[in-house]
Amino acid sequence: MLLSLLALLAGLGRRRALPYLLLGLSACFAVTVWYWQQDSGSRFTFGKALHTEVSAYGILASAAICVAIQRFGAPKVPPAILLGLVLLGIAMFWWSVPFPMRQFVGMSSLALAVNLLPFNRSWVQALLSLRVLRQLGLWSFSLYLWQQPFYLAYHRGELGLATALAAAFACGLASYFLVEGPARTFLNDHWGAKRSASNARQIASL
Repeated sequence: MLLSLLALLAGLGRRRALPYLLLGLSACFAVTVWYWQQDSGSRFTFGKALHTEVSAYGILASAAICVAIQRFGAPKVPPAILLGLVLLGIAMFWWSVPFPMRQFVGMSSLALAVNLLPFNRSWVQALLSLRVLRQLGLWSFSLYLWQQPFYLAYHRGELGLATALAAAFACGLASYFLVEGPARTFLNDHWGAKRSASNARQIASL
């Protein structure tokens, strides 16, 4: 509900959206720190870490950076800095890193790298634009949905690792081509064209 409210407030315009996003970002981080102080270790990581008020931090961080770039512009960043931000973000997900630091440093670094990448053409962008990676990106949501049941089956010893990986990949691809792909095509055909036409009329009236 709070994320929906933020989306409505963001519709007021970029100038008004940024303070609300920063407020939500601060609230997420404060709740994360408070949870961390109340709980500890794996109990926190596998429990409250999945709550929306905690996991929304990455979404809000990326949205805030995106809006700030649209408002103030994006700086030119050397490829080494972009790669360093990505590696720092990945390193923060090591199991021994305290969860608040993982959120604040790790998620913020990844969000910053992703939002700066389109404005800094380099070999990093070329690498991420490889066809195989773009295709995996298209499949990623369906693969994400289906990996969990097979991971649990492997974890419980019901399936071998190779079998679990193959089954998750097969079900993910089937879900993409039979459900997600047709659903996206249907939505784009029925609402995408209308939205594009409406945006074109708004631009023409300016």
